[in-house]
Amino acid sequence: MDFESALVQVGDFGFQQKLQVGLLSLVQLLLVPQMIGLVFIGATPQFTCKKSPNVMNPCSMNPPCEEYQYGSQFTSIVSEWNLVCDEAMAVGHIQSYFMIGVLIGNVVFGGLCDSFGRRKVFIFCMLSIATVTCLSSFLKSYYMFCVSRFLDGLLSGGLILSSFVLGTECIAGAYRVISGTFFASMFAVGIMLFSLEASYIHSWRSLILYTSLPLYIFTLITCVIPESPRWLYSQGHLSEAEDILHVIAKRNGKRVKVTLEAKKQTNKKKTNSSYSDLIRTPIFRKQVFIQTFSWFSCSFVYYGLTMSSGNLGKNMYLNVALSGLSEMPGYILCIALIDRVGRKRFFSGSFLLGGAACVALLLRPFYSGSDGDSSLVVYFAMAGKLCISAAFNTAYIYSSELLPTVLRNSGLGVFSAAARVGGIVAPIASTMGFNKTYSLFGGAALISGFLVLQLPETIGKPLPETIDEVENHFDFGTKNHHFFVFLHHNSLVHQRMFVGRHYARLKWIRFSTWSQNDRIT
Repeated sequence: MDFESALVQVGDFGFQQKLQVGLLSLVQLLLVPQMIGLVFIGATPQFTCKKSPNVMNPCSMNPPCEEYQYGSQFTSIVSEWNLVCDEAMAVGHIQSYFMIGVLIGNVVFGGLCDSFGRRKVFIFCMLSIATVTCLSSFLKSYYMFCVSRFLDGLLSGGLILSSFVLGTECIAGAYRVISGTFFASMFAVGIMLFSLEASYIHSWRSLILYTSLPLYIFTLITCVIPESPRWLYSQGHLSEAEDILHVIAKRNGKRVKVTLEAKKQTNKKKTNSSYSDLIRTPIFRKQVFIQTFSWFSCSFVYYGLTMSSGNLGKNMYLNVALSGLSEMPGYILCIALIDRVGRKRFFSGSFLLGGAACVALLLRPFYSGSDGDSSLVVYFAMAGKLCISAAFNTAYIYSSELLPTVLRNSGLGVFSAAARVGGIVAPIASTMGFNKTYSLFGGAALISGFLVLQLPETIGKPLPETIDEVENHFDFGTKNHHFFVFLHHNSLVHQRMFVGRHYARLKWIRFSTWSQNDRIT
């Protein structure tokens, strides 16, 4: 029998699969300190000029202050290496190096996962991240710390990829939606838990060390998580795949014996397509441009609001925790409304409301006290995070339905790359000052919201197969709307594509045969 039939026989979402999803989703908790750790280890404590402590703004002194004195609330790389005033941008550069590492890591380890197996890559990346991160807590040089963050990002890209694949490849299509949603929610939970941990550990070196050591222990979960049988089957290792399927069946309480048959090779000719086809025709080129910018904006605003959440009020730990909590309603709204109001309206509305919330933050002097602190500042920031989380969830579904089949994988690869660029730029924007930062976030979201209105609605419409259908023959009108709504809601393609919304957030993925049905940071 083929693999899908065998998987149904042994249990497509039994105890073993639930155990794997549960354990591997905990990797999201451990990855949060790597992904957004700079919120705390790069926070700026109160500081004054040591020679002129009464000067309110040490950065405006002429001649510039030569030595600073920092408050005792917490330590960070800012107080360690004097990354204030003219050097403040250096903090954002560190996070950008990390994101560049994630981008490269997704590509490099994507190939290694396909060549050597998911489990081996998972173990290697887990142990390597723990080692690199622990060593970084002892570094005395800013430049060496930048190198360690790049390596951390490189390995994190591989860990994100391998853990998600291990958790979903032994699950049937309908249940991948559940597992994908669970993976997404655990990252938000991780943000809240990391904030709680940072509120008790005020030394940046200790915070890095204590959040890295559990990675060594967590590697032990591979004792109950075998190699992906789907990968073994694709590589022709039928006996090994059968052995693992037997273990899964036993743990799922089933007494069955499966015998796999090798895939039959087909000689069907495939229509070749290239990346140049994305911009070859005018209507499709316009759609590709709008979607590329909207994916960039999703990542740019999402990571920007996350990295800036610690600077919104007096209690940065509470603000970052609320930032994670605000993502949950975004997921719920996406599930509840996307099929009711339509993709275009929901996507555009999420952008516009998120952008409006960022613009409202620029009006802080009108509703804040003399110290600039107000609960409304936090409310508007959380509203922006909620809306942009909903938009990010929608991006993958909407783009998957807009792209023709012949270019769906290539197009999603380009959009994911644009999202990663947004994650690289966001930390730099977060250090440009309150008004400039939220002007950029609000502007990007508002522009995307208006641009999305130029896209066609896809709810209840058949998926386009070719560029020609997009240009001339694909009817995006309201004809036969209710009939296609019925087809769309029962579409396995829609169910599988929905899983990718979280996966595309964290990585630029290498689209292989299995992955096109599974796709996140």
